[in-house]
Amino acid sequence: MKPLKYLNHYHEHTKAQVHKLIEEDKLKAHLLSKYKVPHAEELNKS
Repeated sequence: MKPLKYLNHYHEHTKAQVHKLIEEDKLKAHLLSKYKVPHAEELNKS
């Protein structure tokens, strides 16, 4: 399993679930089912 630096402090069970979703190419669909609106990053260009 490739380490994901943003998940280092999560429980092993949670990291395993994320890795499984990544391997099955289902992570995006899973996150969109839980959080209907994707995060939109706005940059302050002033």
